[in-house]
Amino acid sequence: FPDSPYPAVGQSGGPPPGHAAPVGARARSESPPGNRRPMYRAAALRQLLGKVNAAADGRRMEDLEALLAEAEAAGIPEEDLRGATRLVREHHGNLAKQRAIRMENRARAKLGEVVANGVIDELVKTSSMIEVLCTALRTGREASALCAQAGLHERESKLVAQANHVGAIWRNHCVAKVNQLLSQRDVPSLRAVLPECQAAGLEQTPESRSILEAAQRVCSGNCDWGEEAKFEAARIAFSKALMVKTAPVFRQAMEQMESAGVEAWELNLAKEAYRDAENKVALRWALLVGHIHVTKAENVLDMPHAVGELRDTIEMCKRADMPKRVYEPHAAAVEKMQQMEFMSRGLHDAMKRGSIAGMQTAIERSKLFDHTTTKALVRQAEAALDEEQHRAAVKRRLEAASNARKTVTLRTMPAVLAEAHGLGLSAATLQRAEEDFARAKSHKELEAALADRDPVPLRLAIDDAKKKGVPHAVIVEAEEVLREEELRAEIDFTIRRGDSGSLEKALDAWDHEGLDAQTSLNARAALRALQARGKELTRRLEEVLQANPITFEDYKTDISGRAKSTLQNIADLVSSYPDVALQVDVHAFSKSERSALKLSQERAENVSKALQALGARNAFSVKGWGSSHPEYKRKLVRIYAC
Repeated sequence: FPDSPYPAVGQSGGPPPGHAAPVGARARSESPPGNRRPMYRAAALRQLLGKVNAAADGRRMEDLEALLAEAEAAGIPEEDLRGATRLVREHHGNLAKQRAIRMENRARAKLGEVVANGVIDELVKTSSMIEVLCTALRTGREASALCAQAGLHERESKLVAQANHVGAIWRNHCVAKVNQLLSQRDVPSLRAVLPECQAAGLEQTPESRSILEAAQRVCSGNCDWGEEAKFEAARIAFSKALMVKTAPVFRQAMEQMESAGVEAWELNLAKEAYRDAENKVALRWALLVGHIHVTKAENVLDMPHAVGELRDTIEMCKRADMPKRVYEPHAAAVEKMQQMEFMSRGLHDAMKRGSIAGMQTAIERSKLFDHTTTKALVRQAEAALDEEQHRAAVKRRLEAASNARKTVTLRTMPAVLAEAHGLGLSAATLQRAEEDFARAKSHKELEAALADRDPVPLRLAIDDAKKKGVPHAVIVEAEEVLREEELRAEIDFTIRRGDSGSLEKALDAWDHEGLDAQTSLNARAALRALQARGKELTRRLEEVLQANPITFEDYKTDISGRAKSTLQNIADLVSSYPDVALQVDVHAFSKSERSALKLSQERAENVSKALQALGARNAFSVKGWGSSHPEYKRKLVRIYAC
């Protein structure tokens, strides 16, 4: 904050030399510096904001602008300065309006002065007179631009009109003067008035431009009076052709202009005028043809197109500035067919929307017109009304079948759907009805699966019910039954497999769900028996493996020859415990842990396959541990009950 006598946050505290400490500074100096500096800055900002508000209340605009710049640099929020900023903006707008009004009054005075003093009427104007006229017109343009910027559009339009009027008077005076001098063949006078003509802007309109170029050619000596006479004769002939407006006269006048060698831009203007005349002739023929199409239309469906074409042709005639007497008689035919077209459009819209009420109303209105061409359309609309009423009835039957009980929906919906497809009901209606039918069918299948309590069909039925939008409460009930049956199946499977670990997990889940207690008791009895047999089998397997460990060929997965007898003994032993699942763990050492894991996994699979080949019918699980689990490193192969 540049003008504050106190430091900003982050600078050294205390007032600078030569400044008196404010009231209460001694007490505040005892507080920590980190709390004192923000307080000084906040007070300075509040003081600055108070100055801004005071300047705004006193309408001291120069001080207010300077204070606003200072406040923005100090970081005061924009919302606190919004009122002062708006006041400054309004002040600048008022200044711009006042400046524009002063400039406009000065421009009006100058424009009125050149007209009142007769400066325009002078035959030969001095350079000072020309400068006065140019200055007045230039001031008018500048003042109109200022009015536009200040939003004074009404003043702008009036000033532009006044400036254009003065400029047109000056150009017309110059054209008359040049024509007079050309007819008198007064070349010195032409040279004298040529600067005025250029300053007056004779090149702005085609007529005055041709006069200016003729004067320039004569003054420069590039054309003699005979050629100028040919040019003028060609221009007069083309002006007569514009008045006559017949194609032969137009072509003759254009040939005369081409032979006279007029300028290219004049020839292009003549061609444009010729094309305009041709366009008006074509519009006359279009009016006649459109009138015939409207009055002779035998099919009411052709009326909108015919009426629209005739209306468009009339609008083009208006844009081409053709006389009203040309197109007004044809407008009566348009008005006469408006009601018929409106009736036809309403009837077609009702048929397109399939609105029964709209078609009934349109048919009643159409019958009021005693016109032969409407009868076919009314018959078509009545047939469409009957079909739409039939569609509405089928739609109501679809809705009734969707809202009925499941059994009713499953019994009645297929026939109604087939009829709806045949009538071509909307895709949304058919899709909604098919979804309702599929939901009812899925609900019925879910109820049947719940009655059977087979986990696999029940799982499929639940998945299908979720997709088809069956009520959530039914799905929740089915999922509870599915969970119970899956746990029951898992318990039965682990008992048959002899996997005591998996059986114990399944029983824990069963008890956690709070399911049948008797089933849990029976399964836990089977678990205890299975664990006892598993412990006994594990002990005997440890004895066999301690006596004769299973070994492998070095760095290979092949079982060594001396381990064949151990495998046979193990196979004979586990054959007495077919209901106990076995786990085969193998450890191996290699250069890397990845290769050790792969080698041990393949060795474990080979041990399992060898035991099964020797007649073991137990369920086997294999695991290759690599060089991990230090407690088993000495036991390369371990077989035990799960």
